[in-house]
Amino acid sequence: MVRFAILGPVEARDGEQEMPLGGRRQVALLAFLLVHANRAVSTDQLIEALWPGQNAAGAPKRAQVAVGRLRRAIDRRGEHESLRTVSGGYSLQLAAGQLDAKVFEALVRDGLRALDAGEPANAAEHLRQALALWRGPALADVA
Repeated sequence: MVRFAILGPVEARDGEQEMPLGGRRQVALLAFLLVHANRAVSTDQLIEALWPGQNAAGAPKRAQVAVGRLRRAIDRRGEHESLRTVSGGYSLQLAAGQLDAKVFEALVRDGLRALDAGEPANAAEHLRQALALWRGPALADVA
């Protein structure tokens, strides 16, 4: 299963191997879709995020090409299609545990529950695991 990271520079990993995402625009596209994971984003939203103020006639085609390149980068084996075309746009579908930010949120929730239950050692372990996911400022390589 491909895992994605945004708690630091944007990354995609297949097991221990980092997946090449391409240039700056591809990384920005992936970051945008990860922030909106499991929700549909319109082509117009994508265009405005990647090419602000340039909603010209060729922009939808540029977006389509960028999505196609990203799709090939993150689904190299063709085993599943997580980046889907939906009515009027795209959706990056992620399972539990695929995005570090969601794992972080779950670990913090578990830590707070353990603390409320009077289990400080268990709470500390969950919170340590959550903090260990951070590799720098979130989305560090995306302006």
